[in-house]
This record gives sequence, C-alpha cells and structure tokens, in this order.
Amino acid sequence: MEVKRMATPGKTKALYFIGKFMFSLFVGIEMYYFSAYLTDAALLPVAIVGLVLNIPSVVDLIFSFLNGAILEKLHLPFGKYRFWLYVGPVIATITYALCFVRLDDDWHCGLMIIISLIVAHFVWSMAETAYNALPTLVTDDVAERSSLSMLFGTAANWSGALIGLIVMPVISAFNGMTNSTTMGYMLFVIVSGILYIIAFVLLGMNIKEAEAADAAQKLASGGAQAAKGPSVKAMISNVTKNGPLICILFYNLFFFTGIFTQSLTMFYYFQYTLGALALMGITMTLRSVATMVTTFIYPIAMKLFKGNKKNVMIFAGVVNIVYMLAMWALRPGPVVFIVCTMISAVIGGISNMPAIAIYGDCASYGEWKTGVDCKAFVMSLYNVPVKVGLLVKGVIVAAILGIIKYDATITDPVILESYATGFNNGYMLLGAVVGIISLLILIFGYHLNEEKVAQCVAETEARKRGQAQE
Repeated sequence: MEVKRMATPGKTKALYFIGKFMFSLFVGIEMYYFSAYLTDAALLPVAIVGLVLNIPSVVDLIFSFLNGAILEKLHLPFGKYRFWLYVGPVIATITYALCFVRLDDDWHCGLMIIISLIVAHFVWSMAETAYNALPTLVTDDVAERSSLSMLFGTAANWSGALIGLIVMPVISAFNGMTNSTTMGYMLFVIVSGILYIIAFVLLGMNIKEAEAADAAQKLASGGAQAAKGPSVKAMISNVTKNGPLICILFYNLFFFTGIFTQSLTMFYYFQYTLGALALMGITMTLRSVATMVTTFIYPIAMKLFKGNKKNVMIFAGVVNIVYMLAMWALRPGPVVFIVCTMISAVIGGISNMPAIAIYGDCASYGEWKTGVDCKAFVMSLYNVPVKVGLLVKGVIVAAILGIIKYDATITDPVILESYATGFNNGYMLLGAVVGIISLLILIFGYHLNEEKVAQCVAETEARKRGQAQE
C-alpha cells in the first residue's frame, strides 16, 4: 500500500491557504481591536469588559476539549468534516456580527455580546477543527503535510497585512456612513464573513472524495465499529500515551498566550507607550509584509536545520525574545520600533509555520503507539492551547487595565506616563517571559523527529494491510 498523498495538490493547497487567510481576516477584529472596541467605541465599563473578555473564553475552553470528540463521533450530513466547513461559517458570521450591536443599556449589551460570542466561538471552532484536521485526511506524506503547514502559517501571517491595511479604514468609513462609532465593526464582520463562508465551502467541495475514501478505508480495515469513530477511551489514550503531543500542547499554551496578550494590548501600546496610534495600522501592514518574506525563508531554514521543525521553531523563538527584550529596555521611538519589528518579523514569523505539521506528526505517532486512528481528535487539540491562551489573555489584559486604573478619558500627563510604562511591561516584558517559558518546554520536552514519524507511518500502514487481508 502506497503512502496516501493529495489527489489534486495544487488546488488543495490553494484552497487550504485561502481558507486560513479568510478565517484569519474574519477573526482579526477580535484579535486586534475587540478590547479597544469595548472600551473606546462601545464605551462599556471596565467591569463589563472584563466579563465579556473572560466568560466566553471559559466556555470556549471547555468546548475545546470536546470539539475533536464531537467531530469524531457525531455523524452528520455531508460527512464529519464537510458539514462543519459548510455550516460553521454561516452561523459564526451571524452571531459574531451581533457582538458589535450597541444596546443602550450597558449590562444588556454586555450580556448579548457574551451569549453571541459563545455561540460564534463554538461554531467557528468546530469549522476550524475540521479545517485543522484536513492535512491528515488528504495525505500521510510528511513532506506534503509540511507544505500545508507552511501555507497555514503563511496565510495567518499574510492576513495580518490586509488587516493592518484595511480594517480600521473600512470600519471608519462604515461608521461615517452610518453616523455611528460601532456599526462599522458589525458591517466589516458581515463582509469578511461572506468571504469566509465562500472559502470554506469551496474547500469542503474539494475534500469530498478524500473524506469518502477515508471512511471506506476505515470500514475495510476496522469494520463498522472503526467507521463509527474511535471510543472515548481510545481518544484519551492517544493523549496520555503521546509524550510529544503533551509537550507541544504546553509549548503552544505559552506561545499563544503571549501572542494573544500582545494582540489585545497593541492598541494601548501604540496609543500610550509609542504615542503613535495612527501608525498602528501601517505597522501591522509592514510587519505582515515582512512575514511574506518569511514564506521564502522558511524552506531555507528547513534545509539549514536538515528538516528538523523543532530546531526551526527554537531559532525563530530566540529571535522573537531578543526583539521583545530590546524593545522593552530601550523603549525606542515609533520609527526605530517599526524598523526593528519588521526585521524581527522576517525571522520570527517562522515560529508557527511548522505547527500543523507537528500536530500531524503527533497524530501519526499516537496511532502507531495505540493502534487506533484518532487523527481528527489529535489535530483538534491544536485549538486547546489557543482557547486557553484566549482565556488567559482576557484575564491578563483585564488585570493590566485594572492595575493601572485605566480610563480612556484621562488627560493628566503623569497618569498617561504611568499608562505608557504599564503597557510597555504588559506588551514587551511579559511577552518575552512567556516566550522563554515556551522555548524551554520545547527544547527539553519534544523529542519526536522526522525519521521516527516516517517509521511510525510505515509500520501503521503495514498493520492496516494485515488487518484488511484478514
């Protein structure tokens, strides 16, 4: 039996890239502007802002442990992957748009945002879970998975360029057209949501044959029980007996906590520490343009480190940490900050490019270790540290705002300087500390290399052949 490979690699790769790009654009407001929307556009009290940032994240975290099991066990029209690719973006767009409707009463408004965000997070997380599992569905080839992983990271990076370039200008234009400070956010969500829906529907249509073949293969090798999906016990075993997976989950926990905390405090860092809020959009664009160069550097880095994804991530992580510590200590002006950010982004942007491929490696290792195919479940766990990071991010940002007694209406220069120092510590110093912890976990905890993965895939395929012949 040959190693499974993509039937239409060019088309699949293009649609995989576009899907991630559109999804990242769709959720870009929450990543970069949601806290600022709540405090400076909707003008909600800090106490309500804290609840809005934290309650949906707690619920989202709970569901993140269940998303993979739901995907594996729930049999729905169009197949377990395509159903969520088709339906998830539609519901997510509707409910996410409601988060940016400003009701007159502060508490009623906060409650509506919390409920809408919980629903939006669940359905787009299910769609994202299906999306993240696609590399293991369409191919078992390590090189092809690595290529899809690079596209995953590239799309996330490149979407940042468009976010920085168009989000605030488009929101401002919509606000002007509607004579509102909040409607622009909702209209942007609707427009980006339509693009997100189209991208995921096209991707779902592309993987139809691969999903059917996967179901047929499971039926042939494991019978009706295997076709129904793995048991809960088997899914848990694929985690508890999978040391590399446990390590990468903790690594990503700290990695995403740092990323999300910075994304949510970026608005305040530019406004108070740099004193150049107008440059935030252009900086995001320039940084993302720099990460476009990363797309061409990543293959070179992989060759330099002989295909070792772990060492590539360590190298990029060190660059990011040095950059953050330097910016924290020197606290440069806007021009120097932008130049240093672009230089760091060229190398540091590599950090998350191997992520999906590494989870694919862990999924193959888990199947080899336990004898049970739980790839969709293992791939879904990529979202767990993301959701934990979002929760911790909300707690951290709310704590920062509370500690410095943030008030958007303050004009006292002394208090404004304390804001500048507080957001410098929260944005740069805290980011560096979290980055160091994540690297230590990766360096000392992750030991699965590419040769071992290839061995696991070969031995698993041989085992399946034997089962099919019995």
